[in-house]
Amino acid sequence: MVDESIVTVVRQYLQTLVERGIPVRYGVIFGSQASGHPDTWSDIGLLVVSPRFDYERRREGRHSLTRLREHNDRRRTFILC
Repeated sequence: MVDESIVTVVRQYLQTLVERGIPVRYGVIFGSQASGHPDTWSDIGLLVVSPRFDYERRREGRHSLTRLREHNDRRRTFILC
């Protein structure tokens, strides 16, 4: 079970993406946060599904996801598109 504080941070992050013009279909939390076994060093693994990145092969779009996450939470977050 994912801790409610993590769910809140992820929801805020996904809302920030939408507010910045990046459409989001959904997000999936994975890794130790999803399994309920995070430790002090655990990041927040997040898969972001967005039609904006369906055919994009450049890294620029994915870098925009990384820059925006810094406004939501200081924990390191892996973001996959």
